[in-house]
Amino acid sequence: MSPDERKRAQAVVGELKIRQVSERRSEYRSIAEVLDFDDSDSQHLRYFPSRLLVLLNPEILWVDERGMLVYGIERVGGIGSAMVSYWQTWQVGFGIVDAGPPF
Repeated sequence: MSPDERKRAQAVVGELKIRQVSERRSEYRSIAEVLDFDDSDSQHLRYFPSRLLVLLNPEILWVDERGMLVYGIERVGGIGSAMVSYWQTWQVGFGIVDAGPPF
């Protein structure tokens, strides 16, 4: 994306979780998820986050005090259509940052 496209793009806000996958039959070894914890009044719902974005086999390319670049495989489609996998890069900001290369 160009710097102008990044500034216009809607940011996804959530908690980043990167973890190793230990299931032996899994086709990927790690996963990165952006999770949304429900801020509703329900004490029960806030402990069951929903997935906003997922990357398979993520790698951290760059990190500093402002944020990081993570790349991996994103999958789209599935039910009713073909599953498509492609390489995706996430620009992750810690706190409030201005969009730009690389923040």
